[in-house]
Formats: sequence, C-alpha cells, structure tokens
Amino acid sequence: MPNINPTYRDRVRYTLSHKSYGSREILEPKGWDEDEKEYARHKKYHGVITKFSNSLKFIEDGADYINIVLEQFGVNAEIRLVKEERHPFTDRWFVSYDGVLDLSTWETEEHYVKVKFNSSGLETELKARESDSIEIERLTTLNGVDLEPISTYNVEMEGRKIFLYSEFEADNSTDVVQTDALRRLNSTWGYSSMPVPIKSITKSDELLQNPIPIQYIGQGALSNKPDISHVFYGINDRAKILKIHFSGNFKVKNTGFARIDIDDSAFVKLVLTVYGEGSNFIHKKDYVLWEDDSPKQAYAIKDGSFNETLNLELVEGDSLILRYYTGAENGYDFNRGIFKHEFYDLETKIVIEENSFFEKSSTKMVLAHELGERLLEIITGRKGAFYSEFLGRKELGYSLDGAGSMKGYACGHWLRGFDKHPLDDDNKYKPFTTSFKDFIDDLITTENVGVGIEKKGFRERIVIKPLEEFYINQVTIKLPYQVSKLKRKISSKHYYSSVLIGSTKGWENEEAMGLDEYNTQASFTTPIVRIKNEFKKLTKYIYAPYAAEFIRRKPKEKHPNLDHRNDNEIFSFSLKKVFDSFGLRKWEDDLEKEPTGVYNPESAFNFRYSPVNILLRHGWVVASSLFNHISDYVRFGSSKGNSKLTTKFINQNEYSENQDIQCSDFGLPRYKPMIIEFEHEFDYELKEQLEGTTIVDGKEIQNIYGLIEFINEKGQIERGRFESLKPNGKGKWKLLKAN
Repeated sequence: MPNINPTYRDRVRYTLSHKSYGSREILEPKGWDEDEKEYARHKKYHGVITKFSNSLKFIEDGADYINIVLEQFGVNAEIRLVKEERHPFTDRWFVSYDGVLDLSTWETEEHYVKVKFNSSGLETELKARESDSIEIERLTTLNGVDLEPISTYNVEMEGRKIFLYSEFEADNSTDVVQTDALRRLNSTWGYSSMPVPIKSITKSDELLQNPIPIQYIGQGALSNKPDISHVFYGINDRAKILKIHFSGNFKVKNTGFARIDIDDSAFVKLVLTVYGEGSNFIHKKDYVLWEDDSPKQAYAIKDGSFNETLNLELVEGDSLILRYYTGAENGYDFNRGIFKHEFYDLETKIVIEENSFFEKSSTKMVLAHELGERLLEIITGRKGAFYSEFLGRKELGYSLDGAGSMKGYACGHWLRGFDKHPLDDDNKYKPFTTSFKDFIDDLITTENVGVGIEKKGFRERIVIKPLEEFYINQVTIKLPYQVSKLKRKISSKHYYSSVLIGSTKGWENEEAMGLDEYNTQASFTTPIVRIKNEFKKLTKYIYAPYAAEFIRRKPKEKHPNLDHRNDNEIFSFSLKKVFDSFGLRKWEDDLEKEPTGVYNPESAFNFRYSPVNILLRHGWVVASSLFNHISDYVRFGSSKGNSKLTTKFINQNEYSENQDIQCSDFGLPRYKPMIIEFEHEFDYELKEQLEGTTIVDGKEIQNIYGLIEFINEKGQIERGRFESLKPNGKGKWKLLKAN
C-alpha cells in the first residue's frame, strides 16, 4: 500500500471520467511532477496548446478504471483526467490541468498502468484524420453517427467572357497534296479535294484539331464524304461568331490530262467549306480563298497566294474544312479523261479569334462556415465543435456577418450541374470531396487566419480567426519579478528571403492562352540575403475564373458522359448577398475603379485572390523581416499567368501583379525575428493570467495571445509574444520579441 500524505491529498485531487463509467476520484498518478508539461504555440496554426510528453503511472483504483474501459471500448475510448487544486488564497477547488488519456500508449508493468496524457482529445482526433479525403454530402460521420443533409445555396454564374486566340501553321510533314477529277466513259466529270495540311501552334479552343490529309473529300460522285479527320474546327457546340484570318502561299502544278476534253467548267481552288448537322457533315457553304483563272493550262506551274479575313456565324453542329479543290462540271460526250494537280511549297497561317460567351447558369455552393463545420463533424462526430466569428453569419447565430463569411465552394461537377440523385448507374456524379487540412490550408493562404483550440469547461472547439487575433497588441500578462538566465537569438524562421504565393492549380488551361488568367501563383524576392527561407502560401483550391468558366461550359445536359480534368477539383468564389441568396462579387463591389490589364473586367471576378492581393493580406507577417529595410522593395520575380493586372481596392493603394512593392507598404510587424528565453517561476497567479481571458475591443480574447510584459536583465520593462512555456521547476519561457 503506497504512502499517502493526507494533507497533500486534501489540496490536490485527480479524477478519471468516461461517458459510460462515470467519474472516479483516484490516487495521484506517479510521474506528474516530473512530467514535461509545456504550453506551446502551434508552428503552423499559431494557436497555443498544452503538451504532455511523459507517461503517467496509475495505481490501484486508477489502474483498474483504465483497464476496464480499455477492455470494453479499446484504444478509441476517451478517458478524461482532471487535476484539481485548492486555490492558495480562496481555498476553492479549481482545475489546474485536464485532458485525455492516449490509450494507444497503454502499458502495464507490475501493478502500474502506464499511459500518456494529451491536453486535447479534439486535437488528437483531428491530427489522426485531418488529411483524410471526405465526401461532404455523406449522411454519417466516420464513426457511423447520422448526419443531416449539408446546407447549400444556389449561386448564379453570369458567365466569364473570354477572348480566344488560336493559330495554325503549315504542317511541313506533308510536302505535296494531290487532287484530281476523273471522267469515265458516258459519265459526267467528278471532283475531289484534300485538306490543307496544318497544325495548331496556339490552341485556345478545344474544338480545334489538326486535320489528317489521308483521303479525298468533296461532293462529286467519285469522291469521299468528309469525316472528323478532315476538320480543323468542329464539331461546334453552340451559336457563335468567329473571326478567321487566312494567309499563305503555295505552288500548284497541273500534271496534265489523259484526255483534254473538259469545257470551261473546270476549276482549281482553295476553299473554306462549312459543313453542318454534326457528324453527318452536310455541305452548307463554300468560301473561295484562291482560284486558278486558267485551270486548263496543261503542265503549268503557278504561284498561289491568299490573304483574307472572314467573320463566320456558326450554329451548333457546324464544322470547318480548308481544302485544295479540283474538278469540272461538264465534258465532251463519249470521252474519258483525268484532270490532276499537285500542291507544294505550302505556307499557311490561320488566326482564329472569338469574343466567347456562354449563357448564364446556376450552381450550388457550400459556404465556408458550413464546410468547416461539416468536415469537423464528419471527422470527430462532435456537434458544436466549430466556431468562427470570421466565417460566421447572423443567420447562424453570430452577432455579425464575418469578414470571411461570403466565401463559397463548389466542386467541378456542381459547376456542371450534376447532382448525386438519381442514384443509378447512368449518373456519373463525382461528389464534393476534400480534407479538413486542405480546407484550413486554403484559409491560411488566402485569408491569413490562425487556428486554435478553446475550452469552455470540458467542451473543446476549433476556433478560426484572423491571424492578428493570435497576436493582440495589448498587455495581458505581466511577470512580476526580474527574469533570470535570459538569452537572445535570431529567429531565422521569421526572416523571409523569398515569397511563393497563390494557387497550385487552375491556371494550366488548355482551352485558353492562360496569359490572361490572374489568379495563379507568383514569386517575389525580399532584401534578405543572409538567410534562405521561403514564405510559401499555396492553396490546392482553384480561384481562377477561366478554369471555372471552362468547366461550367460543359453542362451535364449536353455532356453527361464527358470526363473533365477539373471534375474532382474544388473551386472557391468571393460572394455577396443577393436578396435571400448569393452572387459573385464583381470589381464594383471591392475596387475604387475598373481594373486594367485584363480582358473584359465587367465579367471577371475573384480579384481579391490574385497573388499580389493575397500577399498584401499577409503583409504584417512578411514585414517581420523587413523592419530594417523599409525604404527597400520586395521585388516581383515571376508569375504563372497575367502579371499585368492592376487593381485598386477601396481605400488602398493601387498595385499591379508584376509590381515591386516597397517594404513600408506591408505595414507594421507585430513581432521582430528574435527569440528571448529566460526563467521565471510559474505560480497560481501566473497560471490564472496565462489561462484567463481579457475583453479587447468588445471581444473576449485569451491572454496568452496578448503581449507579455517582463523585467529584463537590465531591470527594464520589455514585451514579447508567447512562444512556449515549460511550467515545471523554475519555469522556462520562450518569447518572440514584440515590435
């Protein structure tokens, strides 16, 4: 039987609890005083958590309780351990530590049960599953608990106007093209044509293809009907107007007649032909680009040239073929003959331009708060564990619509009008699938938020808020005594020599040039040259308007079996309230004047997510390494897309995507890149300060996110930002120097 100090037992007590076995006060676990407890700021999310690194040894009643629960429920069982102490002044019990046992670390040795202790059960669950891909429309959690259908909204997509520019040039792999017309005895003359050998060099439209000149085409009795291999544009998907410029040169040789018995109806031409009715290829109209004025001149070699622009009105089902064309309508009776030509030294250029527009449609979207809440509930099975005033809205019970509340997400199949119903084999629906990690990474990149875990009693919740709320500019903790063993060192991880920012995908469009797409990724260099460290913020979600527009133009009604490369991707949109629903934010909603350097800004959207505007949102963080260089510049390096876009948000400076930005424009940093370490005892009063809250600007904030005031080695008052604390023993503190 272990020795028990009744006086000590009267001041400290330990309780284990489980939802099926209730609570039980137990003997003190061994190793508590030696446990390397630590408060630490998360390196990525910036919230502060409590860490426990050593195992505790439970005896007698504690060991029995743990073994019973483990036997019944396995390693997933949530056993909560609470340590309470009497307050030294009020003598009232208060919770000094609480957390969850990690039963995956369970060991037994002699009469002990040894197991590690985590401060947060929610953090443990999240860490295990945050990278799992989740279908958000599922109706059960990962633990099998039933869920209500997810809330979505219909958002009207007015359509992004797109300038499509494509080019073809001569395909030099084909040196000679041959055409001929044949007349048999007692029959009329025929005619034939061959497609001009061309290849695309700039492809802005998926309807473009390289024709294959492998067989005759035309309308004569002895010629073959065209097929898709002869087409350079088609089969057209909707009514449109194409501006096409044709230019080039060639030589044509009349190789002679077996019998010269045709009249003046003979011809040799270069023709653009419009065929209709889809794969039926019904001849509609010819446009003659060049014609031989004396086609019956035997064995002649002539130079042909053409330079013409056509504005073609096409309807759905139309296709275009550019062809060399030989033939005759009439001949002398009872004679046979052949009329033959060779085309060579082929130089061809075709430029196709389209001011492209697709009729508006609507798509369902899930808003940011509901998406985060859904993912967390599916992963953990916990209701009410997601909280964000930044993403929240009044209709969800928050006092205000948060600054990040108007953000919508859709998957590729939602944009195309697919739905999970009907549930049959003919429905090719690909559900909205993402992970909690990708969702959080997206918010960190595009909105500059932080993530913390807050406790209300024994209830835990994930909190998402602007990063500056994890670095409050108000003193919330004061250390009463002069610190000892103070040490300072440069924090190299807070210096940035370069920046890579934006989206990892969505800008590699095959359909369009891509050079007009502004929501891509860009790189910058800073004045820092002694430390190599990249400030890298990239999202896997797509913010590119062109990518959203191109997949929207493949609706389910017309393309039910088409696989689009972005079907499984997640698209994000900046929204605004439109009556009881939402619509896309346009430049008039955010900018002081119309943006420049982009095609048709009236139909463009998502300007706030261009690389330079995302970078400026992270300005005060990047500024931590620039405070000695305020007159210098963060210089533009490269961009994956449109670097000429220029935007001026309301009450802000005007910036171009390829602009060098003066360091002073990034604002004031909230800390300097210097770590301060020291020792200062950690007593009851400091624990209350550290774990307490303060009202700042009407908001309750945790003291640990404010400024910590201490007396330095010179007896002077200094301030820092919390990084970590090991409270046992002498109290070892680590702070970032406050600016």
